[in-house]
Amino acid sequence: MVIGMVGAWLCGMWRGGFFQTAVAPWRLLLGGLLVGYGSRLSSGCTFDHGLMGMPSFSRASLQAVVVFKGVVAPCSWVNRSPWR
Repeated sequence: MVIGMVGAWLCGMWRGGFFQTAVAPWRLLLGGLLVGYGSRLSSGCTFDHGLMGMPSFSRASLQAVVVFKGVVAPCSWVNRSPWR
């Protein structure tokens, strides 16, 4: 993890700047905390459940992937709606 952090910092310095966004820092922090909590609650991230759990026929992974997909669709619809 430390190697990745140092590598990201060096890449940012080499490119002449870091990631720029118009999103408020508190929203980025809140989003990171929610993703971390959700990953802990579901015993892994979406990638882990989809890539490793589904091929091994894990019941917990199947349930997690169904929930993830069921939440992503309405969130995407709300995020793209014009009244947002």
